[in-house]
Amino acid sequence: MRLDVHHHLMNEAHYVDNLLRQMDRLEIERVGLSGLGLKGQTVLGDLSPGNAAVWKAYREFPKRIIPFASLALGRDVPDDLRRWLDQGFLGVKVTRPRARYDDAHYDPIYEIAQARGVPVLFHTGVVLRSERDAQDGVTSDYMRPITLDRVARTFPRLTMVIAHLGMPWHEEAAAMLRVHPNVYADVTFGPGGWLERPGIAEYLRQLLYWPGAVRKLVFGTDVHWSKLAWTVAIQETVLTQLSGGTEGLADFRGLTAQSWWNQASRASDRVSAE
Repeated sequence: MRLDVHHHLMNEAHYVDNLLRQMDRLEIERVGLSGLGLKGQTVLGDLSPGNAAVWKAYREFPKRIIPFASLALGRDVPDDLRRWLDQGFLGVKVTRPRARYDDAHYDPIYEIAQARGVPVLFHTGVVLRSERDAQDGVTSDYMRPITLDRVARTFPRLTMVIAHLGMPWHEEAAAMLRVHPNVYADVTFGPGGWLERPGIAEYLRQLLYWPGAVRKLVFGTDVHWSKLAWTVAIQETVLTQLSGGTEGLADFRGLTAQSWWNQASRASDRVSAE
């Protein structure tokens, strides 16, 4: 089983159908899908679909899609998140915040996500360029992995996922994985990106040096559906080299991520009882 925790819906005819067909070929059972609502072309494609489009896709394919609500920190408010979670979204995706992730103004958002038991996927590291960068005051410095340190300490039951292992701040990301039990990371990357660098397996072995470190990594794609096979092949190769065999591969492929939604189900029952 593979469970893809990081994929974005594109504004492209038949995108979901093509995505699901490719998932079938690659034995990806479910995909965590989010819509970034970014108008205009980016290096990934047209990312203009938003939460409404993701919800529509989920309603059509509820057994294959895990809907993530894209949240604009600094613009969306706690009631927005409550409404999306009440609607049935099962995860939260945040990127391009108006201040550092550890800004105290965002704490009510994190508190809600913790109470509901849903994972929060944080873009970390250098972010792609878009036509809205100047308008939104975008800076990758707000999204360094170290900005999640206070959040993880303040909300120890919040499941947090560091996207891209914080590229280029990999050491910060690794430190967050080692110190905080509730922090995980995906190793998503684009064509020509950091996971294709020479000697990457040895680099990661040195970076993730403590016992069981590989079990803090989870599978995600974050590429156009047509590049799924390419990223799966590279990630499987690197993780096999990193783990020295099969250790942690089942966790990486999907068992760890599945445990998050098992936790979310229990949290939902607890909130309902209250």
